[in-house]
This record gives sequence, C-alpha cells and structure tokens, in this order.
Amino acid sequence: MKLTSTEGESATFSCEMEGEPKPEVTWLYRGKPLSDEGRHEIYEEKGTHFLEIFNVAPRDAGLYTCRIVNSAGRSSALVELIVTSKPKRPPFFLQKLSDCEVHEAGANGRLQCKLDGEPAPEVAWMKEGKALQESHRVHFVRNANGIHALIIDDVTEDDDAIYTCVAKNKHGQVSSSAELIVEIDPPTKSADENTVFNNNPLHIDESDIDPR
Repeated sequence: MKLTSTEGESATFSCEMEGEPKPEVTWLYRGKPLSDEGRHEIYEEKGTHFLEIFNVAPRDAGLYTCRIVNSAGRSSALVELIVTSKPKRPPFFLQKLSDCEVHEAGANGRLQCKLDGEPAPEVAWMKEGKALQESHRVHFVRNANGIHALIIDDVTEDDDAIYTCVAKNKHGQVSSSAELIVEIDPPTKSADENTVFNNNPLHIDESDIDPR
C-alpha cells in the first residue's frame, strides 16, 4: 500500500484492528519504533489507530509499519510514504500595475497588481526607485488571491511619482511600475459666485414719475 504527500504538508496513516485481549500498537519507520513527539503524533479514535506526520520532508519517505501484538499473536501492515516536491515557480504577474490619475482634492490613490509564485513571493514597494514605508497615509494591502495594492490617502501633488512593486522568492524576482498622476482640478464657481452686484445707491428722477 502507498500513501503520497507533498513536501510541507501532513501525512496521516490509519490502522483498524480487532483482537482479544486488546492488542498493543506500535508504529515503526524502517523497522525502528516511533514516539509520540516532535513532528509525529500517535493517537486512537473509536478503535482506529493513527500516525500523523506534520511538515513532511523528503527524508520521511519510506516504509512505515503498524504492528499489533497480544497474547494470541502478532500482525503487521506496511505502508510506503512517497513525498513529492513542492512546486517551484519564480514570481510572475497575472496583472501588472497600471497608471492611476487623481483629479479631486482629498481623494485616495490606488495602484494594484496580481501576483503568483511558489513559494508565495515577498513584496516591496518603491517610489522613484527608493524604498517606500507604510505610514498613516500610505498602506500596503495584500489578500489571499494574490492581489497587492498600494493605497495613498488624501493625495497631494507631492505624491505624483513613479511607483514600483518588487516581488521575489528564492527562485527569482520581478517588478512592475506605474505612475500616480496627481492633477487637482480647480473648484468650479457656483452661479451665485458669478453674479456681480452694483452697490451704487438707487436714484429716482421725479420727472420720470407718471402722475396718473
């Protein structure tokens, strides 16, 4: 029997048994008994015995034995654990950064991209080639589906610049750049502001009055 697990994941072996008196159970790896400690957990649930190995590594591959013994005899079952390597992919962009224009005072600027890679890439942000740090206005956002965003609150003309997202893991590095364009439109005048009043005093010429 064979069990396959991916490097870094968990592998669980199970063994159902019957016997009277109740058998003693021992798990072995390559003929050597295993203890319930470290990355190995040995337990029983409703008559089924389990061996669980956490954070599986290539060195865990091989033959495992579940051996049961009572006064009437002994029996054993063998399972081969096959450990497959984690996928290894350098970072790559599923969606690159694109320019963002801000025309309204007090608005936010957002530059966004989508990344993939294995292991998940680490991301850094740069402004005009210099490392950018988070602050009360500058936020780095990341969600589970690989979307990374740079959000700048209450944008000013000083924020007008080229921004770069740099992503790297142990297999490679990629980057994408875009411009945050800040052109605040001047406020428009209302109709009342466009009305000009003549403040000269009102004068009525008596000759213009009709006596009727």
